[in-house]
Amino acid sequence: MARIERAAREVVESGRFLIGLGGEHSVSAPLVRAVRKRHPHLGVLQLDAHADLREEFEGSRDNHACVMHRIFDDGSPIAQVGIAR
Repeated sequence: MARIERAAREVVESGRFLIGLGGEHSVSAPLVRAVRKRHPHLGVLQLDAHADLREEFEGSRDNHACVMHRIFDDGSPIAQVGIAR
């Protein structure tokens, strides 16, 4: 996670626009952390069927099922759309 955040921070600090595409949700937290360092009032819109708000899953806090909890813990306001019950 630290390596991902460092790489993303290099992109953001250079003034370029960071885009993260892919299916592994856990990498979203370090990407958001990197962007928040430059844009501290960043909010996150999540479009997903799952809330991903678990504190921990399968012994890991850096898990796909915990990513939105980590983003919220880091101080970003979140809005979630499409969450299934």
